[in-house]
Amino acid sequence: MTSKKTLMDLDRQELFQRFPIILLRYDPLWPDVFLKEKNRLKYTLDESILAIHHIGSSAVPYILSKPTLDILVEVHPKADIERIAKRLKALGYITEQTPKKPVRMVFMKGYTLKGYAPYPMHLHLREKGD
Repeated sequence: MTSKKTLMDLDRQELFQRFPIILLRYDPLWPDVFLKEKNRLKYTLDESILAIHHIGSSAVPYILSKPTLDILVEVHPKADIERIAKRLKALGYITEQTPKKPVRMVFMKGYTLKGYAPYPMHLHLREKGD
């Protein structure tokens, strides 16, 4: 019996082969994709969230950009980070990091063993003001 390989099992070379860094023309759907995800995050994380921002190159209209939506989620310094991490995982986000204080975690979504899914995301979880 063989175990199924996961993204976390891939070495650096396999990751670069599946997920090359590319630049694309601005996609006018990126703001809508962000707003949809923002609403999902607000609903799922409720009172834990202080602010959600679309950051990075995909947030700047009409420039070449990595086709990854970067999302900054700011939380209260006293937020339950383990609870937030569990809820993000339920939304399909993955991370290798262990929840800890101060909050500086990155979660990813839209990565598969076959490569990028449509509209991959990086969610940067930070305490307000960091």
